Amino acid sequence: MTEAAGSAFFRPQAYGAKADGETKDTAAIQSAIDAADDAGGGTVYLAAGVYLTAPIHLKSNVTLHVGAGTTILASRDRSDFGPTTVRYGGRDDSLTRLALINGVDLENVTITGRGGVVENVLVSNIMMEDVPTPFVMNMHYGKPMPPEPVSERTPRFRNIFFNQVVATGADQAALLHGLEEMPISNIAFRSVRVAAKTGFDCRSLRDVELRDVRIETEQGPAFKCEDVEGMDLPQPPAD
Repeated sequence: MTEAAGSAFFRPQAYGAKADGETKDTAAIQSAIDAADDAGGGTVYLAAGVYLTAPIHLKSNVTLHVGAGTTILASRDRSDFGPTTVRYGGRDDSLTRLALINGVDLENVTITGRGGVVENVLVSNIMMEDVPTPFVMNMHYGKPMPPEPVSERTPRFRNIFFNQVVATGADQAALLHGLEEMPISNIAFRSVRVAAKTGFDCRSLRDVELRDVRIETEQGPAFKCEDVEGMDLPQPPAD
């Protein structure tokens, strides 16, 4: 079974996903992603349920929407995760394992949702030009929201890694806004270069790694931070 032709939404259930936490849904999720890619872009919608999966690979122009009450559960089979060979710092590193959600040489990729868990995401080897904001994780979804009691509606973003990303001509380098009641946690930026009008806007983050990061701005500081813990800002080069 497949989605109807021309659909902007692609549901893994249409490709055989069970979302029962016991059956591996890897092939179904990947088929939905590939179908969106074949259509020139679209949204892969994960409705409420527990999706047991091995690593999946995002494609350009695809939005992964995590619905309320959704959990993406990593396979317990270590062999599903590699090892694989990736480029880091100009060399091959064959000891690296795949993350749960992966992307290489992508553009215009978004992960959205209110509720659900997004974790163990690796995005690497990307070059962007004239994009508004290369890095966006905004758990307020466009407008400030008052704190809520933590529930299944509360999104959880954690363990998200960006490796070897270059972006030029951006309006803003990054918009990273977690929630006061659920900060975005454990993010890493490694070998990242961004040239933008303004820098990183960071709010409600925990444990942010910045390694070999260079942010060049036309105005204002490279990093503006509020309610951020565990983040060592890169030092500007000496004159």
